[in-house]
Amino acid sequence: SGRYKLISNEGMDDILTAEGFPWYKRSAILRIFVTQRCEHNCANHTIDYYRLPGAILPAGEYHWFFNKWVRMDAAHESGRIYFVKCEYVPSGDGIKTIMRESNNEYILEQKEVLKRTQLKVTKIMDYTLSYPDGRVIKARRIFDRIGDL
Repeated sequence: SGRYKLISNEGMDDILTAEGFPWYKRSAILRIFVTQRCEHNCANHTIDYYRLPGAILPAGEYHWFFNKWVRMDAAHESGRIYFVKCEYVPSGDGIKTIMRESNNEYILEQKEVLKRTQLKVTKIMDYTLSYPDGRVIKARRIFDRIGDL
């Protein structure tokens, strides 16, 4: 749990293109630093993401459950509907979110791991978008922790 500020995007344009974002939205998303608040609730087995308001992107909320598929309507962003669930990664050091596109065009997996040093906490989010024909697109986003909830 905590608040995080995006410090780098690697390969995200390819992911956003595959999800159907037009070029002007991709360009805007990739040029701004997004701040998000993440709340992990062990008692409810949920993880909530809140994108804090910025100059270009509106605030947004996403509520996902561990080991339970939930419908997510992303029409306001990409025009797609997803079924989403979270799992703990087998190594025990992170969370994996699986987003299945409703028409089975692709599956997007997002692995989120926290790296701690004495000076800071960094959140690394690795994305893998897989098509049924075997094509794969990979990307990475890196966030620095900027505070508590």
